[in-house]
Amino acid sequence: MACSIICKRFSRMVVGAAMATLLPLALTRGGCARAQESAALGFTSSVNPRNAGAAINLDIPLESVAPAQATTAAASIAALPARERLVVRKAIARFNSGEYRAATRTLRPTVEDERATPAVRQFYAITLFAQDRVSTAAYELLRAAKKNPRGFFHNAFVKQAYRHNSDFASHLRRARRYCRHTHQAELGLLGAYYQYLAGHKTAAAQALALIKPRRRDKTCIAALRVQLRQIIAAAHAARTPAVATSAPLKK
Repeated sequence: MACSIICKRFSRMVVGAAMATLLPLALTRGGCARAQESAALGFTSSVNPRNAGAAINLDIPLESVAPAQATTAAASIAALPARERLVVRKAIARFNSGEYRAATRTLRPTVEDERATPAVRQFYAITLFAQDRVSTAAYELLRAAKKNPRGFFHNAFVKQAYRHNSDFASHLRRARRYCRHTHQAELGLLGAYYQYLAGHKTAAAQALALIKPRRRDKTCIAALRVQLRQIIAAAHAARTPAVATSAPLKK
């Protein structure tokens, strides 16, 4: 009886030692693979392969307490169908004042309509996340992205909703944690989207590049990656001054 107990304890010790040795190695290899994929897509990843499980550097300092006012917010609202404009304006006013549940209730009848615009569903997801309803918010955000991936990052009135809201910094810090969920596209997208709202476009692109989407989500995530790379390239081109070419000297 005593021998059997000793054998069981010894086997547990061996298994525990093996797991302690092999698990960090597997996680490190996974981190290296994610870093290589990010580099292949044209992004400089901040992955540290020795930091097991860390997809990107989440210690990027906040560039601002709240995102800059979107200059095209009015245009984004004007582009909505007439039945949605007043609803969105009311929801933005309630969201700005911190009445997140009221903003959700304002948008819910519109979102439940099959004709709902993806941009409105996108804003609906943000109101849910503000109430810490993470799973539902992430699901609705990915659903909105699938409906209109090309217009996902051009929805300016979501930034407008945070214009006078002092909770943006805390929401951003919470959302950043979900950038680590590389095998859950909806959570990874949630983290990437808040990075984008804060103006951290490169960090958002890194988070998107590291997502390992399921088959049903691959097309959407790929389209979002392309769109965000185009936005970053356009912003870089706008900041780069044109080089004037001088006329050749006559001999």
